[in-house]
Amino acid sequence: MTGSNPARSYCPLCQASYDRPSSGYCSRDGARLQPVAAQGAKWIGRVVNDKYRILRFLGAGATAEVFEAEHLTLGRHVAVKVLHAIFRHDPTMVVRFRQEARLVSLIRHPNVVTVEDAGELEDGTLYMVMELLQGRSLEQALAQGPMDPGFALDVALQTCDALIAAHSKNIVHRDIKPANIYLHSVEREQSQIKVAVKVLDLGIAKLHGDEATSTLTVTGSIFGTPQYMSPEQAVGESVDWRADVYSLGVVVFEMLTGAVPFDGSSFHVVLTKHLTEAPRWPDALTAERGLPPETEAVVLKALAKARDQRYGSMAEMRAALDALRARIQAPAEPAADGSEQLRATHVVSPSPRPSELARVALGSASGADNEVVEIAPDTYWVGRRQGALLECNSYLRVYHGEGATLHVLIDPGPPRDLDVIAAKVSAVIGGLDKIDIIFLNHQDPDVAANAAIIQQLNARAHVVCSEDTWRLAQFYGLRPQSYSAVEHFRELATRLATGHRVSFVPTPHCHFRGAVMYYDHLSRVLFSGDLFGGLSRASGLVASGDDWSDVDIFHELYMPSRRALVHAVDAIRALAPAPALIAPQHGALVPEALVPTLLDRIGQLEVGMDLICSGRDKARYVRAANDLVSGLSALLGRAELAEVLHRFAADGSFPDLFVFSGEHAIADIKIEPRAAVRALWRDVLATVGPRDRDAASALVARTLARHGLRVGPAPEDEDAPASRVADRR
Repeated sequence: MTGSNPARSYCPLCQASYDRPSSGYCSRDGARLQPVAAQGAKWIGRVVNDKYRILRFLGAGATAEVFEAEHLTLGRHVAVKVLHAIFRHDPTMVVRFRQEARLVSLIRHPNVVTVEDAGELEDGTLYMVMELLQGRSLEQALAQGPMDPGFALDVALQTCDALIAAHSKNIVHRDIKPANIYLHSVEREQSQIKVAVKVLDLGIAKLHGDEATSTLTVTGSIFGTPQYMSPEQAVGESVDWRADVYSLGVVVFEMLTGAVPFDGSSFHVVLTKHLTEAPRWPDALTAERGLPPETEAVVLKALAKARDQRYGSMAEMRAALDALRARIQAPAEPAADGSEQLRATHVVSPSPRPSELARVALGSASGADNEVVEIAPDTYWVGRRQGALLECNSYLRVYHGEGATLHVLIDPGPPRDLDVIAAKVSAVIGGLDKIDIIFLNHQDPDVAANAAIIQQLNARAHVVCSEDTWRLAQFYGLRPQSYSAVEHFRELATRLATGHRVSFVPTPHCHFRGAVMYYDHLSRVLFSGDLFGGLSRASGLVASGDDWSDVDIFHELYMPSRRALVHAVDAIRALAPAPALIAPQHGALVPEALVPTLLDRIGQLEVGMDLICSGRDKARYVRAANDLVSGLSALLGRAELAEVLHRFAADGSFPDLFVFSGEHAIADIKIEPRAAVRALWRDVLATVGPRDRDAASALVARTLARHGLRVGPAPEDEDAPASRVADRR
């Protein structure tokens, strides 16, 4: 059993706990919050109840941490779930933890995780021992992209089976969601993995009808996860098995469409939508994804507001889903043991297997998930593309020489990309357990978070970064004894055991205080981190010089001052030999021919404080942008305009270009104003159809002329055809 909730965080300084932090920083002391998973290190090596030796941390939920352990007598590996210390003296949480073990034992079903043992340690810590699952949660699988409809329904059917068994014991789960549905890999058959669904976390489950005696829940209390919560849960009413029907309906909706039916900016906004809004089924997806026409009716019946209008039982819902499954394709072969629980025979993860990956040259690479790109001899791009954007670049450098081999992973990326990165690393060197050195440009989770996971898999993986980077990156759970600071290398350089020379190039405040670049003297590749990065929409991995505006915008948003950029550019120009390739953590790679041009451009770019203090006539651009938005609303309609403006919305990794004071009202511009209005113009032209493009262009021209402004194309686009300009951003 394993699982995690990234929203659950703690402060590494004062140990304060947060369920859903709004800022990512502790409100008491300002320290950056970290996942509760980072607290697991203190358990490694301990023996629980003289029987279970804790081997490694697996994950954390809202109330407990989960570890892999070895049964000392039998030699079997199991999962040990430990109640968080902060709940040790909380009577309600203690009872819930104990009840979970009791209810799971009552159900005893192949699709419900098995509890083998439970108890209490001398210090009062509660634990339970569960079967060790191999695979991933449905939440993790959904995060990787669209799900095959047949596989989605196989998952739903097995979840129904688990809930039918629970309901037969009068147990209502009450928190069915993707994080609590685990895809357990049990058998590999040629190119497919057979999986069995395991339903997890009965911590807030209850025996239906025990409300009068239970101290855990009372009418008026709200438990569950808002996106998956039934209307009766949303108002704190007593619930029965029909709440599980509704929640599973939300999960099926999400698996088939890629989104939950109701979402919002706050807990209460989501609950209100469950109570008042009808779910809207995306009709276009039905045919596009090969779903039968009756799919909408089947799913929406589970999502009826009134519980007596939902399915009469979980078995009835299962029958409706099974009929859909039969229309998509014939059921897969049963497992070798004949079990009906092993019908899902699709690969759980869309991530490629090492054997399926193609090694391609840099010039012909697209940056797809199935490509390992050799960007220089023994130097590989092992990152992934997020849709159209080159958002996360990780690199592998393999050194051979003097009778030794070293494997260096540069900027290992975020957990959401770990499966793809791991597959690509495995295709080159055989696995993450072969990594010798992990280099971190800076401590941003998008850059560094996987380092701790790799160290859990690989005890010898050694982290190299600056002291400032380590100060915060260590809270991911990195091992202090496996770390070296670049400041401790003489002249900020080292000669590896293979004889190769590496230099570390500090670029402080680009855009973090301790940012450091990695320069490989033999290949002449400069791994630059966020410097020279951008959310490039280039079709390949190599920059062509016609997408500099994306690099400009990225730096204008993130870099604090041009002085930081000048310092960094001077340090790069001092390198000997000069770089032949710049490999940033975000965006396209810069070939040698374009390096001088890019250095000149970045060294002169106004960013951060320079933009605020430059005294440019931003107010006129803001007024022009609002007039443009108003005109576009009349031309395109509010729905299409909203689609255009949505492109500028923050997504957690890239902030807004504009500050909106209302639905479509622009209050401020965060980057160079001319570039921002140009970006808006480009996205309008890229969004509207050919019929409206001339009218939109004329509207832009009139609006700018009225305010005495000339935006025009970006400097690199002066000679570009209009069609190319429209496709750029």
